[in-house]
Parts: sequence; structure tokens; C-alpha cells
Amino acid sequence: MELPYLKQNCELTLNEGLKIHYSVNSSFKNNVEIVPAFYNHDIAHVLFGLSTIVEHESLADTRVIFGTNWGFRKYINDYLKNPEALKIIMQIFKEVGYIKGFFISFKTFPNIIRVIIDC
Repeated sequence: MELPYLKQNCELTLNEGLKIHYSVNSSFKNNVEIVPAFYNHDIAHVLFGLSTIVEHESLADTRVIFGTNWGFRKYINDYLKNPEALKIIMQIFKEVGYIKGFFISFKTFPNIIRVIIDC
């Protein structure tokens, strides 16, 4: 399924894009109910046309950290100090594979630098 919010000239509203994003995988909406901080992350997916592949996940987080007033400290507190958020994040890495997830994240480092400069 080609998600319309992934296209550069998408004319969806943010609300419409989020509805589509949550319709793709019910766990996305469930994760927001468990950890409200994931909502900001999901907004970045829609606003910046990012899919849910591992490479784009790190870019969505980078956009949230450097492109909003949420910042790095709040990101750490809301994600890495929240046991429920850590469970979800570790489950994602488990599904992808820890080593593969690490290498994919490392491979996207140049794009992360571009996002930081853009922000």
C-alpha cells in the first residue's frame, strides 16, 4: 500500500495523515495509548513523509529531538526512562534483529546529520 503522506506534494491534513498512519498497523495507535510520547514521533512520520522502515525511524526521532521544542532531554526522559517505552523499543529491535538494527541505524548516520543541519 502506497501511503499518500509519503509523497512530497501530499495534500492531506495532519489529522488525515495520522489516521492513515494508524490504519496501517494497529500497534502504532496502541503504542501511543501506552506511551503518549510516541504521538510526537508519529507526527514526524506524517509531516516529513517517513515510512516505518528502520532507517526512517531514526530520522523521525532526530526530527522530533532537533526540530521541535521537545529536545534531547525530554526525549530521553519520555523514551529511555519510561519502562513501557523501552519494552516497545526493544520489541522492535528484537523483531528486526539487534545487530541488524544497529548496523542499519549506523548506516543512516549521514542522513541523520543532514536532518540535524536541516533542523
